[in-house]
Amino acid sequence: MNELRDKVCVITGATSGVGWALALALAKQGGRLFLIGRNQTRAARLLKAIRKIDHDSQPVFLPCDLADQQQIRATAAAIRAATPCVHLLINNAHVRLGKVQANTDGTELTFAVNHLAYFTLTALLLEPLLAAPEARIINVSGDAYLWGSSDWERSINPATVEQRRALATSKLANVIFTIELARRLRGTAVTVNSMHPGIVATRAGTNGQLWRMLKYYIYYGSKGEMISAGRAAIPLTELCILPKWSRTTGCYFSNGQPQEVPAVARNAEATSRLWDISLRLTGLDSELGQAWQYFAPNPECSYLKIPTRATEPGI
Repeated sequence: MNELRDKVCVITGATSGVGWALALALAKQGGRLFLIGRNQTRAARLLKAIRKIDHDSQPVFLPCDLADQQQIRATAAAIRAATPCVHLLINNAHVRLGKVQANTDGTELTFAVNHLAYFTLTALLLEPLLAAPEARIINVSGDAYLWGSSDWERSINPATVEQRRALATSKLANVIFTIELARRLRGTAVTVNSMHPGIVATRAGTNGQLWRMLKYYIYYGSKGEMISAGRAAIPLTELCILPKWSRTTGCYFSNGQPQEVPAVARNAEATSRLWDISLRLTGLDSELGQAWQYFAPNPECSYLKIPTRATEPGI
């Protein structure tokens, strides 16, 4: 199979779990891979595995801590310097923490990695995505978004965040970001969708801690809901390559199919507040160039004009 021959694919969180399985799947399709992660040792093993699949492949590993906005900028600059076009961007990396933590900017870490990294990397790579004849952006989210809160100001502050809802809130942000960006990109050749890959047997759900890993595996394993990373990567790969999804945009996928989302994910006020807060925390502005027209705040519904918290508290 060579569905992706000569097409540029960017994957975050590529050195373990679903990201690893997806990288191998896209390598089998001939994709030119830019792989983003933190673990250099696992990255070396992944690159070796990819070259066994395709001897002509020249995958590139880009070390990056996605909690650090400056590192994200450097990574995006390296990709842009290497290629004029990006055909696939899969925002897959995420964290699930056992306690409240902050990144170097003082933002709650779960929100910083799981949403702000998606937001910034997508914005910085939007010009090469627009330059491709056809491009797809996929934001890996999860059904936990149903329990998220759209009280963004509270959620980004380590002093006030409800840790038990931090993951769910970041996943809600993924879904809202997907829907809004798809709306803004309407009329272009770039589609944007989000996907729940399933309850996956990976380290991501345990933060690398043995007791959390055992608890996670026992709870979901006993319910028969846990699947392997390889199995989870199948519908994700299909969303990346199947022609039938080429014009589908603004959708949330679960079990390999588009699903209806509740009102909180389409609330205009919650969306506007999320967008403006994301711009404020990332520092993105008109220096984005062509991409700014798709990321600029809507002056008719700016966060600064809303004096009270979002009316939708989440569900």
